[in-house]
Amino acid sequence: MARLVKVATFLSPAEAHLIKDLLSAQGITGYLFDEQLQVLIPHPMGGIKLMVADVDQYRAKELIRELEQSNEAEIRYLDEE
Repeated sequence: MARLVKVATFLSPAEAHLIKDLLSAQGITGYLFDEQLQVLIPHPMGGIKLMVADVDQYRAKELIRELEQSNEAEIRYLDEE
């Protein structure tokens, strides 16, 4: 069984969903954690975490980097690495 690993952390739910949907279109299932904290706290400590299966983490990070470099979208996320 694959374990989940964090590939990005976002400040905005919209951006988190955008990237999650991008990954999904490429066959990578993503899960958002701490999104519901937005209801209680406008900017939750630690942000909204996008998690994928460990076997997909490198491809997911590659796709996120490609999107950033394409200049088609400006992604605001907390890069902790």
